[in-house]
Amino acid sequence: MSDFDDLLAGLDENENESDETDLDTKRQAAFEARVDTYIRAAMSPKLAKNKRLKAIEFLGESGEPKAIPTLVRIYNNDKDPKVRQAAEYSLGMFRALDDALDGPQADHALDLLSDIVNEGQLGHRAKNGPYYIALGILFVTLIIFGGIAAVIASSGGSIGGIGTPKETATPSQTPLPPNADAVGAELRMLYTDLINDAALLQQQMQVAGRGESINCELEFTQPSAVPVPAGLTEAETADLTVIADPLNEAQVSLAQLLSVFQQSCNSQTAIPREDAADYGGTIVDIQRNLNALAADISTLPEEMPTPMPVQPTATEVIATEVPTEEASPTIDVTATSEAESVESADVRAMQQELVSMQVIVDEMTSFRGGITILLQYWNDVEFTGSTLGCREIVPTIPENYVLPEGM
Repeated sequence: MSDFDDLLAGLDENENESDETDLDTKRQAAFEARVDTYIRAAMSPKLAKNKRLKAIEFLGESGEPKAIPTLVRIYNNDKDPKVRQAAEYSLGMFRALDDALDGPQADHALDLLSDIVNEGQLGHRAKNGPYYIALGILFVTLIIFGGIAAVIASSGGSIGGIGTPKETATPSQTPLPPNADAVGAELRMLYTDLINDAALLQQQMQVAGRGESINCELEFTQPSAVPVPAGLTEAETADLTVIADPLNEAQVSLAQLLSVFQQSCNSQTAIPREDAADYGGTIVDIQRNLNALAADISTLPEEMPTPMPVQPTATEVIATEVPTEEASPTIDVTATSEAESVESADVRAMQQELVSMQVIVDEMTSFRGGITILLQYWNDVEFTGSTLGCREIVPTIPENYVLPEGM
């Protein structure tokens, strides 16, 4: 007999029940009672340490979301390092289960969970219907706008029904001189990318600081530094250097923190909570320095300047409309470049919106996110009749996300 068999006396159900539905209901109730028993055992300071550790291990293997608040409380407050470590491991098992259910093996994982519950051995995954409905709305929006951004980025635009010619760029005989507006536009883009990456990384450090698992599927821009080239006038060099130096310093600092984040993902080891708090403080300093540059950044060009068109060579033009005999189509190279610049700006704007929506998804599906907590409360009511969730703090639900006008 295991150490906890005596705690679970009376929970075995009649295996010979003829009504299969009723039998499943009884097994589910027995499992819920078993989870409650192990929760009490894990929280009991009077219980032997080895029994508490086994109870915590069981809760992690159970896959039952109602155990998550108990494990988080133990991880945050228990004085015994081994007990906290066991709670951290069990919380990691919940994250691994969540990843499996979101991956290609979801059906297989659900079948295994169903078999475990019916056999009365390990845990049970909460009903996923409301979970997938809530996620589905957000992910469909992400997919739609991601597809639009990809189409804009990859397609060659057409103007006035006339196909844009496909030209092969040839190197100039003489390199173009440095352009202060082009450097300024690059610095502005670097500033925007650093702001977005810093906000996203700060959110992940807050997650790690709460003892939760970071989201290793996030994609960061990770921009490169933008040097001020030689060949500009003395005044242009001075004006751009004042902005470029602090931006490049922020880029180096943020790249180091992103390296720590990536190492944690690659090694599948959690970022220590104390370290996460220190990293978060460093990111706050980076964000403060970036905000101090906002006024200077506002003076920089928003778009890359349109280069002076080179005398075009003869190229094949594929028209989408049949021209009349009197008029032959002409190509406005300047208009084409301007249209491509506008498309590039639209892509960047959409990417920023995608990042914002991804942050909402991560917050709602985290261990203490609104979806997880509400599912736990409803499961308590449905399976045990408990309404303790009514006295808990109401989880934060983000406001409806509204896309900017003109998007």
